Amino acid sequence: MKKIAILLILLVFAAFLLVSCENGETPPENDKKETTNEEIVSADEKEITGDTAEETENTENTENTEEPDETEDNTPKFYNKLTGLETTEEISKIRPVGIMINNLKQAIPQQGISLADVIYEVLAEGGITRLFCLFTEYADLPETGSIRSSRDYYIDLADAHDAIYVHFGGSPAAYDTLSARRTDNMDGISFDTPFYRSEWRRKNMGQEHSAMTTGEKLVAGIEQKKYRTESDVRQPLTFNSEDTPFDGEKAEYVKLKFSYYAISEFDYDKDNKVYLKSQYDAPQIDSNNDEQLSFKNILVLICSQGVIPGDDKGRLAVKFYGTGKGYYVSDGEIKNITWYKESRTSGYTLYEEDGETEALLNPGKTYVAIFPTNGEIYYE
Repeated sequence: MKKIAILLILLVFAAFLLVSCENGETPPENDKKETTNEEIVSADEKEITGDTAEETENTENTENTEEPDETEDNTPKFYNKLTGLETTEEISKIRPVGIMINNLKQAIPQQGISLADVIYEVLAEGGITRLFCLFTEYADLPETGSIRSSRDYYIDLADAHDAIYVHFGGSPAAYDTLSARRTDNMDGISFDTPFYRSEWRRKNMGQEHSAMTTGEKLVAGIEQKKYRTESDVRQPLTFNSEDTPFDGEKAEYVKLKFSYYAISEFDYDKDNKVYLKSQYDAPQIDSNNDEQLSFKNILVLICSQGVIPGDDKGRLAVKFYGTGKGYYVSDGEIKNITWYKESRTSGYTLYEEDGETEALLNPGKTYVAIFPTNGEIYYE
């Protein structure tokens, strides 16, 4: 009887389990069932398209916010053609203006020249030098000068940069060159619009040191002459995309002796990575803002120069065409370079010492000495 009673109890319990399974209840041991590969794929798809879609979208937005440079890299960049510095599209297209600036000791301090993008220094007669200052944003110039007369080899520099040439008079050879080439120029002898006399300079320095201009007057003169104001001509100076050191000799002080009278000196400002220019044993200052002239780059391009035979004023012939040697100074160092200029009317190109690899400058303002073969160069 006991065996029969136990058997009946077991049958009742088995029936109870059977009914529970049919009603959808899951035995406890089924909670540990393994998941198949097919079920894993379905779960991944659900994570992307189902309840977590909003979360995924937010994650993507966060990642895009953290990497804005991708859009910026696709934005066109524009550069000042004379400095290699990033600028606006409008400024990148401007045709530069080149102004002849007096550099006699009697005529200093000059005005406006600290705003020049490129400054050339070249000998004139008698051992003096004059400056040829190139401006991109000339329309904003304050009082600038004093302005002096042209020599024919300065016109070569203006043409090399496709610049509108601004001067006050000129030598016979300069006028012959201007006429033959039809170089766009504004001459204070025959065209009053861009020029005026500074009464203070006239009184304290003399009539020949008093011719001045401003951006407003330059714009008015260019409009009156109907000169082209944009340029896509390849410029002689080309630039690295960013400041790039080179393995040269140390040159934290540079001295360029053009003649007994004209000596230019440069001291390296390590904090600002520029060279500060001096002459006549004093800093060369722009009296408009009391700033000393400073340059990222110094170029010394050496070529033969000499007095024109029979010229009663001792004027020079400057042979800045063909090929020649030179120096490039930047960031406290100096290295040898070469230059090539096909003709007087062409642009020129700078090369490394090998004469084949184009030399690139660091972005910034540049001083260029068109230097005589008998000049003296010292650096340390």
